[in-house]
Amino acid sequence: MRTANNSATLMDNIFIDNRRHYTIKPYINGLSDHDAQLIILKKFLLPFSNIEPSYIRNINKNTIAEFQLQLSWEQWDNILGNNNVNDMFNNFLNT
Repeated sequence: MRTANNSATLMDNIFIDNRRHYTIKPYINGLSDHDAQLIILKKFLLPFSNIEPSYIRNINKNTIAEFQLQLSWEQWDNILGNNNVNDMFNNFLNT
């Protein structure tokens, strides 16, 4: 919702089955004149499924240094020695 001195406008539409038990209320974040809208669903059950594990990269000083070391061992002649930009890009991705 966007609020100003003399108006309030809704920027997004929310479509929901009106048989569900829900509450919608504004969340005033104080960052700008655009407030968030919260929808609280009651008695909402998600179907159970086997969730595959997800992997998150650990980026820190050590992993960056290891990445730079790995890059230094690569042969870049097939990339930098080519005049065709598309071939250079594809060779880079393959490396």
